[in-house]
Amino acid sequence: MSRITSVFASTVLAVSLSVAPAHAAIVRDGSGGYGQIGQGPIGNPEAESDYATIHYPHLPTVVQGQTMTIRPTSMTRPDGSVVADPAAEGYTFSTNFVDDNYELPFRDDIVQAAPDGTLTITASDAEYPGINEVAVAIHNPKIGPSEYTILRIHVVPPTLADATNEKMDVVHYRAVMAERGFSTTQPPEIWSRETTSQLKDGRSGYRYDIVSPDPAKGWTVPAWVSVDKGTGKFTANPPKEQPNATFVVPISIQDVATGEVTMSQVTVRVEPVRDGQGRSRAERAQMVKLSSDIFAALSSR
Repeated sequence: MSRITSVFASTVLAVSLSVAPAHAAIVRDGSGGYGQIGQGPIGNPEAESDYATIHYPHLPTVVQGQTMTIRPTSMTRPDGSVVADPAAEGYTFSTNFVDDNYELPFRDDIVQAAPDGTLTITASDAEYPGINEVAVAIHNPKIGPSEYTILRIHVVPPTLADATNEKMDVVHYRAVMAERGFSTTQPPEIWSRETTSQLKDGRSGYRYDIVSPDPAKGWTVPAWVSVDKGTGKFTANPPKEQPNATFVVPISIQDVATGEVTMSQVTVRVEPVRDGQGRSRAERAQMVKLSSDIFAALSSR
């Protein structure tokens, strides 16, 4: 985990569970957001520091509606040596942070930090699935000003709790709004387990398949959905007679080289997809056709 080299916005100078909006993932690795994942001094991330760096698992799985424990994998000093007992060396960890310069809202209602840096996270059913972030404040007055670190977590619905394979990269699909009579596609988001960053160009070597429905999990597979086996691009093409409805489509992902398998799912909502003026795709298509017919009629005179 690298030291932070860019200044973070003050809204993350705290312990918080940052939840991605329904149609936007949080990214802090140069492709948007506040900066880089890592650890650095609060208020002056570019300052030299003698703090030990705490390391957490990459993209640990957190299940909606459940309480999960995330333990540090290690804590290392700048010279590479290991801190075996952080509390004995004066380190403390908090889920809130207040001093003369910062008094900010913290998510200590859902995130708790133990004396060894272990995190307990209770993600409510309302937390958005996908990649989210957790920040931890680190204190050791004997060494210097407080620091904080940010790690990414993978929030999944209960249906994927036992089907998420942490030996594979994270494959996440955002919800699809599909209007009947039109085809809509959605590529997967793939996040590297090694770097915790999103793979912008996708990932080769994975095979994608829609699996059988499972009523117990709420998984349904309408005849008008498909997935590209090589890229994972999902397509929904509901017919004109399809009533408005919501479907949850299960997708199996296999690492062709290792045989490892993980699961993801796509929520498909069949309803009019309206623009900023409230017009559906069908209404917009009708307006385009009407304009074309009028132009053709005027041109023929």
